[in-house]
Amino acid sequence: MNTNDVIPADPILSLGLRSTLDEPDWETLEKDGLDRLIEILPYRIQDLVRQTADQLEEIVLIAGEPVSFRIAGKEYYTEWTLPPTDIEYLKARLGNIKSNGRVGIEGTLHRISVRRDAEGIIYGATIRIGRAIRGIAEPLRPYLLEAGGSILVVGAPGTGKTTLLRDITRIIADQYGRRCIVVDSSSEIGGEGRKPHPMLRKASRLAVPDPRKQPEKMLEAVANHSAQVVVVDELAWIEDSKTVEVIAGKGVRVIATVHGSDLLEAIMNPAYSPITGVRRDLIEARFVQEKPPVFRLAVEAYALGQIRLYPNLQDAIAKLLDGIHPAHLELDLRQGTQRKVRESPLKRNKGGNLK
Repeated sequence: MNTNDVIPADPILSLGLRSTLDEPDWETLEKDGLDRLIEILPYRIQDLVRQTADQLEEIVLIAGEPVSFRIAGKEYYTEWTLPPTDIEYLKARLGNIKSNGRVGIEGTLHRISVRRDAEGIIYGATIRIGRAIRGIAEPLRPYLLEAGGSILVVGAPGTGKTTLLRDITRIIADQYGRRCIVVDSSSEIGGEGRKPHPMLRKASRLAVPDPRKQPEKMLEAVANHSAQVVVVDELAWIEDSKTVEVIAGKGVRVIATVHGSDLLEAIMNPAYSPITGVRRDLIEARFVQEKPPVFRLAVEAYALGQIRLYPNLQDAIAKLLDGIHPAHLELDLRQGTQRKVRESPLKRNKGGNLK
């Protein structure tokens, strides 16, 4: 071999530094996380949670009502009602509850959201089972790394968009490292505590103690921590959208989720106007696109593991406003399959509006 062809060793590695991270034991992490959740639950439901853990998605506890379990997309109920003392037990174990009524469990992805009556007294809770499904975003890898630009993830609650966002973050962070910064309101993406869940891998995180401070933290990620990518879950208010517009204008990639049953519903939401470029023309009583969207591509999560990919969001928005469902890719992320879908006319409801 010619000595000129020898690839020199990286001198930095000789200093005891490395360019990779150890792979966690994912199975043990999931088991330990579930055990920590079970520890704070009322005794009478702990065994039910253990026995249904593999397919359990959500638990709803309401004083004086049967406990409901959402298992593999179907709801089941206990034959007995939950006594108020069990809610008091849960409250005593929760610790600090954030302003939006949510609380996490350190080291896990599980989320508990309390229910309060008109007087602010807690009488129930909704418990979402968070899972780190590594590899679910792999079919999107070429679009995430090669296409560049910002990415919008649209989905209704329960469609797995936050789970998808975590794995997208894992893939993006392999390229950008600590300059991929997760702005984590309510510890939704990386879990509770200072140390984020290992699912985020090389990405760093800024915790958001109050969801109303989310715009402030997004700006901090760029100004103070040299973010090249900002990841944020649930753009809820127009202030969030305006901030995303500002930081994207600085050349920072943004990966964000918004609520919507589909892409059309999202672009018609006035709270997202700064990032979609769509506004309602009150004179002509129609929606118009007055500027390009902040995001280059969009992912529409319509069921667990089922997504629609729109590689060119600007073109997709133009088609939707013209009453056409744009061409797209439908992907089954669990099966790793995909198919191309041609454009077609949008259906209209009885009032003549697009749906």
